[in-house]
Amino acid sequence: MKKYIKRFTRYNLILMSLFLTISACEKDDPDMPGTKKESSKVNVQVTHSISQLKELYDGSDLFDINEDITIQGTVISSDSTGNIFKSIFLIDDSGQGIQVKVNKTELYLDYKIGQRLFIKCKDLMLGQYGGIIQIGGEYKGKIGSIDEALIADHIIKGALENIPTPTKLDLTALPKEIEKLYNTWVTLENVQFVEQNVNYTDGQKTTNRVITIASGEKVAVRTSNMSSFAGEKLPTKSGSITAILSAFNGDLQLTINSLDDVKFEAPRFNISAGNGKGTLADPFDIKAAAAREGEKEVWVKGYIIGSINGKSFKDDFVLGSQTSSSVSNVLIDTDKDVKDATSAFPIQLSDLQLRSDLNLKDNKVNYKKEIWIKGDLESYFSTTGLKNVTAYSFDGKTVVSVQGSSNTIGLGNEIKGSEFTKSTIDFITWNETTSGAIWESSNQKVGVNAFKKGATSAWMISKNEVDFSALTTPRLIITEELNYFSDFKDIEVLASTDYKGGDPTKANWSVLNVDGVRKNAGENEVQFDVSGSAYIAFRYKSSDTKSMEWSIKSVEAAEKVAVQPADPVEGDGLTIATAFNVAGVKANQGAAKNKDYKWAKGKIVGYLTSAGFMAGTAGAGNTNIVIALRDNETNEDKLVSVQLSKGYIRDGLNLVDNPSYLNKIIWVKGAFEKYYGLEGIKSIKAFSIDGSTEVQDPGSIVHPILGQGTDILGSSLVATSIDFSTWNVTSSEMIWTAKSSSASINGNGKGTNNSWLISKSTVDFSSLTTPRLFITEQISSFKALTNVRIVYSTNYSGNGDPTAATWTDFTVDGTRVTSGSTTTLLEQPTGANNIYIAFVYTNNDDSDASSWSISSVKADDKPTGPILPAGVNLGDASVSGFSDLIISEYVEGSATANRFIELYNGTGSEVDLSEYVLKKDSNGKGTFSSKISLSEKLPNGATLVIMYKAESANVLPAGVTGKRNGSLSITGNDMVALFKKATDTEIDRIGIKTSSDFAKDITYVREKSVRSPKAGEVDPSTSSEWVAKSKDDFSNLGSHSYK
Repeated sequence: MKKYIKRFTRYNLILMSLFLTISACEKDDPDMPGTKKESSKVNVQVTHSISQLKELYDGSDLFDINEDITIQGTVISSDSTGNIFKSIFLIDDSGQGIQVKVNKTELYLDYKIGQRLFIKCKDLMLGQYGGIIQIGGEYKGKIGSIDEALIADHIIKGALENIPTPTKLDLTALPKEIEKLYNTWVTLENVQFVEQNVNYTDGQKTTNRVITIASGEKVAVRTSNMSSFAGEKLPTKSGSITAILSAFNGDLQLTINSLDDVKFEAPRFNISAGNGKGTLADPFDIKAAAAREGEKEVWVKGYIIGSINGKSFKDDFVLGSQTSSSVSNVLIDTDKDVKDATSAFPIQLSDLQLRSDLNLKDNKVNYKKEIWIKGDLESYFSTTGLKNVTAYSFDGKTVVSVQGSSNTIGLGNEIKGSEFTKSTIDFITWNETTSGAIWESSNQKVGVNAFKKGATSAWMISKNEVDFSALTTPRLIITEELNYFSDFKDIEVLASTDYKGGDPTKANWSVLNVDGVRKNAGENEVQFDVSGSAYIAFRYKSSDTKSMEWSIKSVEAAEKVAVQPADPVEGDGLTIATAFNVAGVKANQGAAKNKDYKWAKGKIVGYLTSAGFMAGTAGAGNTNIVIALRDNETNEDKLVSVQLSKGYIRDGLNLVDNPSYLNKIIWVKGAFEKYYGLEGIKSIKAFSIDGSTEVQDPGSIVHPILGQGTDILGSSLVATSIDFSTWNVTSSEMIWTAKSSSASINGNGKGTNNSWLISKSTVDFSSLTTPRLFITEQISSFKALTNVRIVYSTNYSGNGDPTAATWTDFTVDGTRVTSGSTTTLLEQPTGANNIYIAFVYTNNDDSDASSWSISSVKADDKPTGPILPAGVNLGDASVSGFSDLIISEYVEGSATANRFIELYNGTGSEVDLSEYVLKKDSNGKGTFSSKISLSEKLPNGATLVIMYKAESANVLPAGVTGKRNGSLSITGNDMVALFKKATDTEIDRIGIKTSSDFAKDITYVREKSVRSPKAGEVDPSTSSEWVAKSKDDFSNLGSHSYK
């Protein structure tokens, strides 16, 4: 449950006398290589170190910080590759770190590594995950992320300083208080990945890969499947790695920001830990085996001492042979007389024969037996174990061969009722067919998913009969979650009165009838008719072509729960008078709808904690309430959660301070989003307690700006040398900001706005013959040109309020396109060579709010030809003789932005690119799963340059433009092919099917004599059709030499 700080800490006495005013600015010491310093002056009173903040945490699910506490730290994380998600990691001057959870992505654009940040902690939460203390917001009664709308309230940027130096970590001599290094930056030297010829992830989920030192000590490197390098091969050499150190329940983990943190350039080394060579004659002992995770088909020797009946070595260890012994694994040790699993080594018994021969439940004589066993060293029970066993021996000579498979058939793991969110029923599992999909428990639910695991028939069967006879209206009530639904026949709930244990197919089973409606998606409670006493089973079926995910959170025998009819939706949410009722809130959940901040009404009936809904006021917190249509409602299907933002909304509506509001109707205006797992309302903007008087939220302007804002430099845009100032004529949190190589603004949900982006100096047209102002802009949700004006002035002073000057709208040369990314040409005002330019964004409310971004601004001569689409670059229009388009260049450079593909048209005629499509495979697999759509008309002799990121344009040759496409994430071993769309016929390709890098850190240009595309694999390093250039050579982009 949630706790509150109600006291002065012992640090307050110290800090009252040492209260600091920090002025963050540039230091006098020189920049470190690769860093850039920014001057950013802020006055923030720092009250606590990170260590002192952590000491306030009392171990509860949620610890509410309600004092004015401020910490500071330097950013050591970057989410630029996607490996870190919605988090900022900070380290303070004392060397301690903390994870700040924020509900926002692309944080690296605002908070760079080396950035000094100040965190105002009041009204934030402390919590923990896997034993690591975190700071953030609230989610389902536990630690969550800071809402994006509240980030500016809590996170203040200081100077961009020198990048912190990581701590060197020695796995052979870890500090006694290793916890002090959690969430800090560390470097490990002389390490290598245990596994070889695998990617950073398994392609499906976040994956741990193990690194080791020569003496066998190991640590996991954790990589998200959403990271840009998830499909990259692990380096095969040894070297150093720099990463953020954390732990999960005491097991150390490393998380890298990018592949630049992995520098493996030395030869691999041999592991010296333990004894043995992994052969039958000289098997690995346990120490040697534990240090060599990733090795295949090796022999390991030890004494069978017990098993794990559950998930934990510590809590679920069963010594020797007992009725509670597991049949799916055994543990071996070098000492046959040990009494615990501290030093034991787990072996998975996945094959039916292997289970029959070795499990301790049925084979008491195997206890303390010495065994030689052959298989693959893989992660098992969060440590190194043996899987895919293919042979064993009890004397080191006579070998028994087994099927050896990661798939399971027959009896599987036992699942205890305590492994569900709610159940007292224990189960066994049984696979009717050989499959890698089995019933497994995780995070207080039990589930099965056979995706990509073939045909499956997996059972979960109660260990004993379930007695319903004492119930008046008996029901089996389950809470299930279904995803990728196929058919209810594939997820049956059954009962049997003649099941005798073991194989369930030998008993008679009846499919239980549903009392009510069983929904085919999401999480739902289902009631089944049942009577007497019976074994209960859940049978899951899948085929090679269809499978779904089935999870069970709770299973209980209980009285029938009356199902209330659905309430009709009322209201439209546009005004207080037409507020949605609770049913309307539930029907209008989701990101696509919640930005309208609709009105809703309902009676306050209670509140939420991590344990779920609590009726009434007793024990209520102040961060949320629950509303319903009726007094004293307790049915969760009829409830809506309401998040109470800090300030007057929380003060005005919470049940702690307003207990008389119980069963009283209220009206709130907010975003309809799930909260605490229930349909809910968040980001409240206003409320009413009488249904007529709207109480505006004075805090709806989260960080109001009136007047001067932050400058936006031309260097933060693309190919722009003009610097800009920003100015808000009306007070608003919304102002022009630089993001993703653009200056952007969007007034939706931000009230009334009048925001200016103004050149800091005059733009000089005097040297131009046919002067034009070129603007690359993108307008979304366009309403009117009067809301997105481009103006000029000859009498603006160069600073201060722009409304004091005279401004005139530019005349557009041609047509201004108001959707998508486009280049707009503006005529120079007659007789005005030096003028200030400005972009003026206005809106009154959401009804006339657009999104407007400017990525490039420059003064130049009007082109003599037509305005070309981005990426199209003209060349020699007299060329002919090419049979079709060709791929003319492939660039994979030193940075993610330095990735390009170029197409060339030398056919003698203009080509409609919409008749073609580019396709990219991943890691040389030969499966072209990523498509890059084309739409331009490509003139004869012209090239089309496709680039990965907007900032890629900064390295293009002068005058060359690129077309951005986020699918162009080529990494040196990704083939790219050109297809005719109508027939899906490949006509040209670069690359080969290989996991190795055929084009890493290199530029390939098509040889000038080539006149025809060539389908199929081609290795550019050996082909006469391609010429290799040095890394980051962009000089040929935008043009192609053919003679």
